[in-house]
Amino acid sequence: MNKIFNISDFKKLSISEKLDFLEDSFIDAIKDFDEKILYSTLRSIVLNSNENAYVRKSALELFTELVILGKVKTRHAYNLLIDDWIPNEDTSLEIQRLKDLLLYYDPINEECGNIELIFKTGIKNSDAEIIGESFFNLGMISLTKAFRSSNENEYKIYIKDGDYYFQKSIVEVENRVDSRFYQKIIVILEVSIR
Repeated sequence: MNKIFNISDFKKLSISEKLDFLEDSFIDAIKDFDEKILYSTLRSIVLNSNENAYVRKSALELFTELVILGKVKTRHAYNLLIDDWIPNEDTSLEIQRLKDLLLYYDPINEECGNIELIFKTGIKNSDAEIIGESFFNLGMISLTKAFRSSNENEYKIYIKDGDYYFQKSIVEVENRVDSRFYQKIIVILEVSIR
């Protein structure tokens, strides 16, 4: 695809052309774009309920990559994933959102409460994949809190919470190898503090 592609033409592309553009040409096409234009462009793709679900998910993945690379500010991620998010029926997009939100979780940031609340809401969802991902993320948050804790009793409570959340994740989704892995880490941590 042409490197000087005009982003306003994106909607006219076929699904395969959109995916090719996002996966192969987007970075070159936007290298001179202002951050606000990047944010608004990707936001409009991700939140467009008429857009193909896989295209939306690819745009969300690209958005997160740009935040991690520092091309888009983290506050834009909070805006997109928390403030502006429109719940939808696409499980893969919702799970990508949950995975991305975990990347932005920072206990010293005021948004962490909102992120944790989203995960706690996710465990009440009717979709097992979303429930499993939400439990996994709560387990990761518990481990984060344990590692940051300076109080041994608090540390133990967070470790037990993490184990509980990972176990619930496994119950919801049978092949949660990541949850099983972290449960093994918790066993090692529990043995080391005895």
